[in-house]
Amino acid sequence: MLVSICIPAYEYPLLLNRCLASIASQTYDNYEVIITDDSSHDELRKVVSEFNNTRFFYYKNEKPLGSPANWNKGLSFAKGDLIKIMHHDDWFTHNNSLQLFVQPFIDDKKLNFAFSAFVNTYQNNQKIIVLKNRIFTKIKKDNSLILLYNFIGAPSTIIYRNAFDKNILFDEKTKWFVDVLFYVKILQHNTNFLYIDEPLVSITSESDTQVTNNLLGITKVNEAIYTYNSFKLLESKKTLILISLIEHFKRYKVKAITELDLSNLNNIEVEKIRSAFSLSKIPIHYKFYSIVRHILIKLF
Repeated sequence: MLVSICIPAYEYPLLLNRCLASIASQTYDNYEVIITDDSSHDELRKVVSEFNNTRFFYYKNEKPLGSPANWNKGLSFAKGDLIKIMHHDDWFTHNNSLQLFVQPFIDDKKLNFAFSAFVNTYQNNQKIIVLKNRIFTKIKKDNSLILLYNFIGAPSTIIYRNAFDKNILFDEKTKWFVDVLFYVKILQHNTNFLYIDEPLVSITSESDTQVTNNLLGITKVNEAIYTYNSFKLLESKKTLILISLIEHFKRYKVKAITELDLSNLNNIEVEKIRSAFSLSKIPIHYKFYSIVRHILIKLF
């Protein structure tokens, strides 16, 4: 079973080298690696060529596409039965990680999507294993919960069947919510998915290499509103959305409603957002809703 490992790369040759080295060491070797390079230089091309691996395919973008358009570019080249997304600053934790990702799809021909536990790796070299088994059954019952809290994690933790739906791409209008939107699009049409309770990938956390860490807070809040509205959650999950919006407004220091993009919302939806904004400015209310949010996340 051929696996297309898609790596949307940008700058940081040492990190790409670590990612590719972890792939080259895998015991499962029926794969192709697709590197789409959004950098302004050729340093990443040199990294790829040094591996001298005929399964590594390098594509240099004529003009920088940005994230997530560069992710979609890699998907367009994928020929494999399975697609494995890997960010260039992440890597396989074990040399049999890919085998453990692929085996469930070999065993179950109806399986379309899977995600694994992972190791969060911080700049101070602190490592924390993140397991997801507790919430897996919750997602099975209601996958829209991922829109309120990303239970799956970074795209490097996922693998899916290429033939499932090639029209499902990363939403290029978003950067912060892009992975969550992608998961929901897949899970909306698919109840047959699997959680692998083994930390198969190591994720770079809270680093300058991550696009989302450099986004303005107001951009993140606008993406949250865009996402909730896209799936009509502003109406269907009133309390949870209210709590999430209060948290977003406070955490990302939104100072005025005029900073928000409310152009596609009706009057009722705008009123809900105004209400959440007002509550975020009252310390006692914010504390109350923040506690409720953490309790609900633990209950999921």
